[in-house]
Amino acid sequence: MQLKLPDHSGLCASLCRASTLSVKKFLPLGIATAVAGAIIGINAFNQPDVEASKIATRELTEAYEKLVLCQLKNRSLKQTASSFF
Repeated sequence: MQLKLPDHSGLCASLCRASTLSVKKFLPLGIATAVAGAIIGINAFNQPDVEASKIATRELTEAYEKLVLCQLKNRSLKQTASSFF
């Protein structure tokens, strides 16, 4: 990658080194992600799988919140009933 900037040749050299460094660091992470996904049988880069996971997580969270809310209401009712007797 070569940038032509007047009087900023040092900036061009810095950007070229940063670009090379980024590829050296992030390419192995991408490969590791792909390999790990293949081992467990998923496509780690497939957005529909991510969206399906978000939907399932949202449903589980809502069910948990309803359960906790129900338990708190029951506890509150028991405490109120026991205070009358």
